[in-house]
Amino acid sequence: MLCLVFAGGSIYTLPYLYQQYAGPMREVMELSRTQLGWMSTSFGVFAILCYFPGGWLADRISARALLTVSLLATGLLGLVYATFPPLPVLLAIQALWGISAILTFWGALIKATRSWGGADEQGRAFGILEGGRGVVEASLGALTAFLFGALGTAAAGLQATVIVYSGAILLTGFAVWYFVPPVKPTPPSAAGEKKGHLRQVVKMPIVWILALIILIAYGSSLGGFFTTQFARDAFGMEDDQAAWLGNLRHWLRPIAAIGAGFLAERITTRRAVGIGFTVLALSFAALAWMPTPQTYPLFWTDMVIAGGASSQMMWILWVDVAVIALAMFALRGIYFALLEEGGVPLALTGTAAGVVSVIGFTGDAFFPPLAGWIVDTYGVDAGYALIWRGLALACVVGLVATRVLRRLQDTNAKRQAN
Repeated sequence: MLCLVFAGGSIYTLPYLYQQYAGPMREVMELSRTQLGWMSTSFGVFAILCYFPGGWLADRISARALLTVSLLATGLLGLVYATFPPLPVLLAIQALWGISAILTFWGALIKATRSWGGADEQGRAFGILEGGRGVVEASLGALTAFLFGALGTAAAGLQATVIVYSGAILLTGFAVWYFVPPVKPTPPSAAGEKKGHLRQVVKMPIVWILALIILIAYGSSLGGFFTTQFARDAFGMEDDQAAWLGNLRHWLRPIAAIGAGFLAERITTRRAVGIGFTVLALSFAALAWMPTPQTYPLFWTDMVIAGGASSQMMWILWVDVAVIALAMFALRGIYFALLEEGGVPLALTGTAAGVVSVIGFTGDAFFPPLAGWIVDTYGVDAGYALIWRGLALACVVGLVATRVLRRLQDTNAKRQAN
């Protein structure tokens, strides 16, 4: 299980490198925000295309073999990435990561985790996986943030970061092969049965509501990762400080995910998701109207004159980012539990999860380039304000969706009672 935790926590550090090091990547690779967004899209499009076939593959090939191939391929591509090749090569690497980190990895990781947990400890297994991934990402992030401060230049720090991440992924690949037992492939179902499952799933209104909820929740989490760029661009935060700010999110991940799980057991998952959307809406709205040195220079001047209190505004930014991180990881930790609470039959879980994933995770394909274009077009302050307001509005829509989900649940309960 420790190998699975390290695998899940390390492999996505490279495809999502921009979430913590967007500023240095733009500087060192000479990229605009829009181009950086297209790099994420290259990964996101291939990832979306791979969710369905990846599950099919995981039922036919040993999870250990798939995980090992995924980790080794991702790590080796990272070593090429560390040479800072031109943009077309970077886009190709991101696309290949979409294959290695999803097609041959995601379904196999889920299957291996279920095998480890057995029939009676599924919650514990996935709780350890989600929380452990956060700890791994935080530990690696702390190491690379330290390297950024120690090496002195953005180029040296970024290259060291990519090499460290690549090395960790490669070592984990060898560990998985030696310590994870092979999971016996599950005999495939008949093709007709699969088509029947898909037909039943797409006719369920609850599935489409869940897809909308996950689309907004996951998109909000992508927006939460832009807070590091916001701190650097709007507040002039240094690269090493921005790296620590980004790393704070990873340390909060296990707290948020596990805590949300316990909360959901007490008040229902739907209500916990509603609370998460409410907190996110308020937090993004606070970012949208937060005074920056460019938008309110007199405010900042007065703060400095009053005793160097500009640092206090930085603390407000840190607190807001922390609250956003807690809410977004809480949502990511529990939103798939809505499948059970929404009444999706156990036999249709895999198909429903596939449909929901394809829709819910499309944010990887469109959100980063859209956000980059907005900032490039409207400028740092106006652009980020538009992003935060848009996310706040989206979270309000997510809150409404949870209300609709409640009505659907009540309707289904009445039908079953009759």
